[in-house]
Amino acid sequence: MKKGLKGKGCSFIKGRKKKGVKKTTSDEKGSFVFTDLKADTYTVKVRKKGYVESKEKRFLLEGDSISMKIELKKK
Repeated sequence: MKKGLKGKGCSFIKGRKKKGVKKTTSDEKGSFVFTDLKADTYTVKVRKKGYVESKEKRFLLEGDSISMKIELKKK
């Protein structure tokens, strides 16, 4: 899963079935990737200082790949 926001930010993903949260940091272009995800419904949260947090839900099938574009609004 990826997003595009220039500058580093933090992204979190939590599955509905699986306990725990995965965390990653975006690169300078704002892209990030979560790997080794099982089929599940995931909530993706994206944060960056000075912006309103964004939260989106996505369903992922086994072996599937999803690309997302998430736009954050300034506070």
